Amino acid sequence: MPPLRIGIVGAGIMGDMHGRVFARQSDCQLAAVCDLALEKAQTLAGKLGAPAAFASCEAMRAATPLDVVSICTPDSVHAAPAASRASRWTARSASPASWRRSTAPSTPAGR
Repeated sequence: MPPLRIGIVGAGIMGDMHGRVFARQSDCQLAAVCDLALEKAQTLAGKLGAPAAFASCEAMRAATPLDVVSICTPDSVHAAPAASRASRWTARSASPASWRRSTAPSTPAGR
């Protein structure tokens, strides 16, 4: 089985942590990093060995086939990248979606 292609959304502390964990896995390949601040995305992509960096989720999704997307943005802005259905984010149509944290800072905001 080919390695899972990973996309990281958010190039801050959590994006760096998630990326380092994925980079150590033999069955994962970091494919792209996305951050509204393109320079941050480029810096983290270079550090982690990801071949692409983007300033928008839409651009990353359009240009890079992904199997897993790790949303590492601050809690208050989880909802926007999470709002896309997993089938739109990932290359494998049967890919499951897994949330380790809330998609919004409150239950009403997450609905």
